[in-house]
Amino acid sequence: MCDQCDPNSDLLYKIRHSLAHVLAEAVLQIRPNAKLAFGPPVENGFYYDFDFGSEPVGEADLPEIENRMRKILKKKVPFVRSEMTVDEALAFLEKRGEVYKVEYARELAESGQLSGNTLSFYSSGDFIDMCEGPHVANTAEIPADGFALDRISGSYWRGDEKRPMLTRIYGLAFASKAELDDYRERRRLAMERDHRRLGVELELFLLDEEVGSGIPLWLPAGTVIRDELEKWAREVEFRAGYQRVSTPAIAKGDLYRRSGHLP
Repeated sequence: MCDQCDPNSDLLYKIRHSLAHVLAEAVLQIRPNAKLAFGPPVENGFYYDFDFGSEPVGEADLPEIENRMRKILKKKVPFVRSEMTVDEALAFLEKRGEVYKVEYARELAESGQLSGNTLSFYSSGDFIDMCEGPHVANTAEIPADGFALDRISGSYWRGDEKRPMLTRIYGLAFASKAELDDYRERRRLAMERDHRRLGVELELFLLDEEVGSGIPLWLPAGTVIRDELEKWAREVEFRAGYQRVSTPAIAKGDLYRRSGHLP
């Protein structure tokens, strides 16, 4: 979620949240059998998780989906809030085959988090989704040139690797095209300066998933740099009056389980 946003007063939060709904509506136009999971606003944009079953969506589909989203925005469709009792909501969602929404609705009901034993929904045109909101008043409030679909990735339902793998479609969203372009340029420059890419290209280290993500295997040139940095650090620590200690590189498994590093 966008931790720095106030959902009720931040227009950009509402724009991003509303775009997640528009994304889901556009996706259902080309994959009507897709099942919906979660679709929140996040920092720099939004995403929505889908279960496409035997009809997957890939990067090549993003331009068509984005084009359909822009067509929806032009219609000035209002976002309308409504409420259903838990029983009504479950019956509605079950009839539509929204298994992920049903699970979440049951969880909310059983947790006692609901006030008044009701669940809120937002509709925009023919699309309706169980959602707490808030949203913009209508799609005309969303800058059509301030968003773009970004990428696709896999995501386990509820972050649990034992649950179904879903398809997550990410979008970028800002208040204007200028802000969107600025973010993309800053991200491009950051990727060019990414130490993980530069380190491999400069033959300083290797990265191997079998060893572990983010654990470098230092090559000769990289080892020289590392040795010099460690030497400099020891000299600085010595001048500052620090005393060095050494601990084992490995330990009993129970220690790592207690610290949470092993399941």
